[in-house]
Amino acid sequence: MPLRAEVMTVSEVKDWSTSTPMTAASFAEAAAVMESKMAPPQEKMTSVPFLYQPEARVCSSAEGWKLSRYIEDARTLDYHDEQQVTQALAMLRRLHESGEQTAYPFDAWGEIQGFEESLHRFNRADFEDMQQMRDGIARLRAHLEADGTPVRLCHCDSYAPNFLLDRADKMYLIDWEYSGMSDPAWDIGTFIACADYTMDEADGIIQRYMGREPSREELRHHLGYVAVASFYWFLWALYQDCVGKSVGSYLYIWYRYTKSYSARALALYEDGQSEKETNA
Repeated sequence: MPLRAEVMTVSEVKDWSTSTPMTAASFAEAAAVMESKMAPPQEKMTSVPFLYQPEARVCSSAEGWKLSRYIEDARTLDYHDEQQVTQALAMLRRLHESGEQTAYPFDAWGEIQGFEESLHRFNRADFEDMQQMRDGIARLRAHLEADGTPVRLCHCDSYAPNFLLDRADKMYLIDWEYSGMSDPAWDIGTFIACADYTMDEADGIIQRYMGREPSREELRHHLGYVAVASFYWFLWALYQDCVGKSVGSYLYIWYRYTKSYSARALALYEDGQSEKETNA
């Protein structure tokens, strides 16, 4: 596509990007046009320095849009590639231990309440097992908050499509719209909840993230957040279904994970049991 002579607004770029196949060349054209007018220095995105992120070409804080450098032949994280998973978990660990802060919290409990209110309006909140799931999550919340884990800067949407690899296997962490101050276990909970790991494999992910065998207290805390993240995404999937956007089998995966990880975490918190529930 030839370079447009007029200056495009953010809305125009949105329309253009949905009607035009995005290539490295067309992306560069859009970024160059917008950068000349829309990106005063104070609005340009500054990356967290220790994380690989695509270079931000243009950022509009007013409308929440950012154009970043195009990554040729990008591919997403493979949950069963040990090297990729180790790299992704190390990236999250560096983020959590960075000491960086933001004024914006990620309120998982508030988000869950918001989805439940929306589902009530669609008459989708009252079905078999829902109250049991809610009760389990409420009990977990009391335990998780009693743990008193300090909030850290978290990505809060840490699943495979947001970990990109380029041709040289360099990894990038993208899509920071949900990021904020939260319990770091939320990022690990989301990572596991969006994968197809067995319970044993999930234990291994927690251990690899920590770099050592987790204590009983650490294990139950992280497993609890797998359950909470699964419940969050389950409610999100129900809402998407209500508005005609089915997410397919993930709806049932998150339903199963909510129940199985809740049961195991609560057993470790309340009964002192170490037997593993299956997630089948």
